[in-house]
Amino acid sequence: MIARYTRPELASIWSDHARFEALREVEVAACEEMDGPSRSELEAIRSATFSVEAIAEREQVTDHDVAAFVDVLSESAGPAGRWIHYGLTSSDVLDTGLALQLKRVAACVLPDARRLVEVLAARAREHVSTLCVGRTHGIHAEPTTFGIKLAGFAFEAERHRVRLERAFAQACVGAVSGAVGTYSATSPEFEARVLARLELEPEPVSTQVVARDRHAELLSAIALAGAGLERFATELRHLARTEVGEVREPFRAGQKGSSAMPHKRNPIKSEQISGLARVLRANAQAALENVALWHERDISHSSVERIILPDSTSLLDHLQRRTIALVQGMVIDPARMRENLELTYGALFSQRLLLALVARGQTRDDAYRAVQRLAQRALDERVALRELVAGDAAGEGLDLTAVFDPSPYVVHAEAIVGRLQGIVPAVAAALSDLTLLASGKVREIYDLGDELLLVASDRISTYDVVHPTPIPDKGSVLTGLSTFWFDRTAEIVPNHLVSVTEGVPAEARGRGMVVKKLEMLSVECVVRGYITGSGWKDYQATGAVSGIELPAGLRESDQLPEPLFTPSTKADVGHDEAIDFEGAVVLIGDRALAERVRDVSLALYTHAAEHARERGIILADTKFELGLDAGGTLTIGDEICTPDSSRFWPADGYEPGHGQPSFDKQFVRDWASSTGWDRNPPAPPIPDEVVRRTREKYIEAYERITGSSFAQWRERTGS
Repeated sequence: MIARYTRPELASIWSDHARFEALREVEVAACEEMDGPSRSELEAIRSATFSVEAIAEREQVTDHDVAAFVDVLSESAGPAGRWIHYGLTSSDVLDTGLALQLKRVAACVLPDARRLVEVLAARAREHVSTLCVGRTHGIHAEPTTFGIKLAGFAFEAERHRVRLERAFAQACVGAVSGAVGTYSATSPEFEARVLARLELEPEPVSTQVVARDRHAELLSAIALAGAGLERFATELRHLARTEVGEVREPFRAGQKGSSAMPHKRNPIKSEQISGLARVLRANAQAALENVALWHERDISHSSVERIILPDSTSLLDHLQRRTIALVQGMVIDPARMRENLELTYGALFSQRLLLALVARGQTRDDAYRAVQRLAQRALDERVALRELVAGDAAGEGLDLTAVFDPSPYVVHAEAIVGRLQGIVPAVAAALSDLTLLASGKVREIYDLGDELLLVASDRISTYDVVHPTPIPDKGSVLTGLSTFWFDRTAEIVPNHLVSVTEGVPAEARGRGMVVKKLEMLSVECVVRGYITGSGWKDYQATGAVSGIELPAGLRESDQLPEPLFTPSTKADVGHDEAIDFEGAVVLIGDRALAERVRDVSLALYTHAAEHARERGIILADTKFELGLDAGGTLTIGDEICTPDSSRFWPADGYEPGHGQPSFDKQFVRDWASSTGWDRNPPAPPIPDEVVRRTREKYIEAYERITGSSFAQWRERTGS
């Protein structure tokens, strides 16, 4: 896709380097799960590098880009390179690497799909009672409200969001099944281990390639979302016409609408959306053509996908962001809407007049013909229909004030627009005028100028999929716990908290906090006191965690001899990768600062773990995010020691040798596992009983750790 329509983040994901980096991740994960490579060989494989230029040069010989990539990476690994691509075929690496890229694209694109729903809902609520003309076939029909109109677009945008989420998830699958998909050189168990490392689901039967109906579904969902954006843009274009003039696009200072006619303010942004939506539909057609391949495999789909996947995902991202800006900035003219209501001289009230005559005793056809005659006279003679009815025998005895009363058209507007609460709680809409910097599964971050507003949500996810059912007060628990720990650890390291009341909008009280802006360090500061999770997997494979050798014979969930600092990369999209301390030094760029980060992280964990243990809770591991304030002082940001950033276990049931129950969404996970849900979007609604018990567990964690009631937190913040 041309740069004009491509955000840098998307361009980076679809770059040649990122593509080969995804292939490298697959090759390394495969080697990690092989029986053959020694520990030193694995280190060499992990450290192997490539350059796009070297691969291109090698491809001049091989005429095969994957073979060229394997040659370059293997040569970089030295003798250990013999294990790279061992037992694999090109499609294993290409399709699984593509799944990693698509997962990273989804992380960029899907938050704006949600944001679009929120801004549409906000403007629908703003104009819930703004009376305007409802049109059918382009002709004035009856009054409605602009809020009802926008609410319809919001619900459609939500359906597109759900479809996109589901489509990305089902396309993000991998395969490591070898030539023609028979595992002749590997095994299904090997594939499962490799894909688990990459956090991908497997293609059940790959026949060497991942089935292309998956990618066709994704591109069809993108095309359908584009059609929805086009529908909104088309409506805005119509409403912006000179003879309508009810809504117009934002027009910034210095902008020119026409090179020849200075008065013009053309709806060019909406026209761009309408035009580019056509490209999405064309690309979906190409994806459908890719579904049928010859026998087990051909590569007729490959060249097409190199164009349509980057183009369609980049265009969707561009069109979503363009539409969000239009919704937020569109200039709405309620006075012009009222003027347009008079263009039919009251003929808009024809149905109410018809029903009044029928209720009085006339047959429907007689009443219809009488109203049709009078309404046409009103339009032809430009005389108010009410005057004509008052002077006609048909109007005798009618309460014309009631007949021509517009209030019935808005009497249910609040209820109709109120249905948005099911997809966009009012708090999200109330904050929609703020500049949203980031939106994730846990929280939203808004720009306040010199400061930020962090708002923790009540959303909950399992298997990386957000459920439609929130957990009441979850966001307040997360914010309350962070505030508690910020207060307790201020002597260890400064924190970014400014206030949980001043500057926090009323709608976000209890869940929001105003914080200082920091220059965040590019490492996740993970501290482990117990061997569990990914640390347990690394220990089983290598006897070490993040390069730190551990005693032999440890069991899952055993307490470590001492807390370990096990940093990881901080990926903008995709998954963080564990690194050793020297890797953290490289990322931070200053050894003394890296040592300070490590020491502060260990001190924070030790303090929190001791306090939690006194309260009957084990803090198994946690992660911190640190940065530098405007004066260069090391400062802790984000959240600290919450159930979403930490692993809390009840001490009274602690038993090493297996996984432990946790103080967070255990009830939701257990329920989701029992439902038969396939772990792909959309996630199922959560039953009331599971919601209740999960909420109770979050609040119990807050009260046990802080030693105060949750009600006190709500009172303190006025929530």
